[in-house]
Amino acid sequence: MGDAFRDSVLTLEGICPVKAADGEHAGGGNGTGDEMVSRADTSRLAEWWRTIDRLMLAAVLFLMLCGVPLSFAASLAVADRIGVDTFHFIKRHAAFLAPAAMLFVGVSILSQAGQARLFRAFCHFHPADAGNAVCGC
Repeated sequence: MGDAFRDSVLTLEGICPVKAADGEHAGGGNGTGDEMVSRADTSRLAEWWRTIDRLMLAAVLFLMLCGVPLSFAASLAVADRIGVDTFHFIKRHAAFLAPAAMLFVGVSILSQAGQARLFRAFCHFHPADAGNAVCGC
């Protein structure tokens, strides 16, 4: 009976995360990526990393990067036709990609109140008829 109990406990230790004495998981984390940022860290970036949908973040950034090779498909011919540098549209896409990615991540780091303030500021400086129609400002 003692050996069966010991074997079942050892089996559970392999399945369930075992807490170490200091409260951390014995395996170094729970496998969700949270082990990169301690729960004791209360900075805005640490809170963002724990609450962000990482799969969605990766998917959006992947789509942004996929636009670079896709812009090679038609923009070369169009650039030649209108008489600009062959890689004109590709260079512009790449030039706007980095600031757009930084803006995307930066806005996602803002609190909900900060995002609301940014949205209201955008509506304020947006053209009057479009801003009023979209924001109700």
